[in-house]
Amino acid sequence: MIDSLAKLAYSLLALVVLVVYWRHYGARNFLWLSDVALFGLVLSWWLRSSLLASMIAVGTLAVELFWVLSLGLRLLVGRSPGGLVEYLFDRRRPRALRALSLFHLALPAVMLHQLAAFGYDPRAPIFWVPVALLLLFLSRRYASREENLNWALGPGRVEERLPAPLYLGLWLMVYLLALVLPTHFLLGAIFPPPGLPQSS
Repeated sequence: MIDSLAKLAYSLLALVVLVVYWRHYGARNFLWLSDVALFGLVLSWWLRSSLLASMIAVGTLAVELFWVLSLGLRLLVGRSPGGLVEYLFDRRRPRALRALSLFHLALPAVMLHQLAAFGYDPRAPIFWVPVALLLLFLSRRYASREENLNWALGPGRVEERLPAPLYLGLWLMVYLLALVLPTHFLLGAIFPPPGLPQSS
C-alpha cells in the first residue's frame, strides 16, 4: 500500500515537472541526465523493470548524489562546485519553478528503493552506453552555450580547441570510467541480481 502511494506520488511529480518544464524550458531540457532519470524511473517502477531501473541508477546515481552534495555545500558555505545549483537561488526565476527542481533530492532514494525491490541487473552498463551516446550527441547538437546540456560543449571554450567527436569521445570515456563503472561495481556488490531473494 505504501509503495503504491509512493509510486503514484512520484508519477504525479514527474507529470507536473513534464508540463511545467516543457512550458518554461522547452523540449530539449529533457535531454539532461536528471530528467531522463526522473521519467525513466516512472517507467521502471510501473513496469517493475530491474534492467531499466539498473540502467538509470548506473548512469545517473553518481550525478544525482553530486547534485545533492552541491546543494548541501551551497546552503552551508554559500558556494557549489562549478555553480551547479546556483539557478535555484536566481530570483529572476519563479520560486515555484525553482522549487520543482528539488525533485533531484528524491532521485537517489527512488533508485535505491527500486534496486532493493527489483534487484540490480549486471547488464545495465552495456545497455546504458548507447543511451549515453545518444544523449551526448543530441545535447551537443541542440544545446546552447548557456545551457551546455550534459556538459556536451565542455568547460570553458574547449569546443573551440578540440574537434567535437574527439571531445565527446573523451568526455564519454571519463564519464564511463569515473562514474558508470564504479557505480556498477558498487551496486552489484550491494544488490543481488533480479530473481534472487533480497537480503533481510
